[in-house]
Amino acid sequence: MPASFALGAFIGALTREAVAGVVASLPVSLVAAQVNSFLRAYYLAPATVRADRLPMGTYMVNMYIGRLNGRPLTGRAANRALYMLGHRNTDARLARMHAATFYVIQPGGRFWPFQLIETAGLLALAVPLGAATVWIVRRRET
Repeated sequence: MPASFALGAFIGALTREAVAGVVASLPVSLVAAQVNSFLRAYYLAPATVRADRLPMGTYMVNMYIGRLNGRPLTGRAANRALYMLGHRNTDARLARMHAATFYVIQPGGRFWPFQLIETAGLLALAVPLGAATVWIVRRRET
């Protein structure tokens, strides 16, 4: 990840210790991966679908049980529907309640737009850190 490498180089240049830069880059990589995973649901507006199986490559954001018009169940109806989830023929039981399982998803076709969004965000962090690192190193040489 360019941002963690740039941060590691920046911290190494600041402290004049290569080990400090390497040690700082590992947790930054882990945090950046978690942040990207969390934010991916919000890059583009998700789609809501009612399906038995989700298509390959789909990123599921959320799931809920709702009326056939897509509105989530509440109160007693929601409790009954949640109780049915562990039983066989869940779809048939939900159909008798005029309910269905809905999935909030990011379709698999959005893979490349997401990659571009994530790359732009990481480069927006990496370029200033890289420039600051070069500035610090050159300033110390003079």
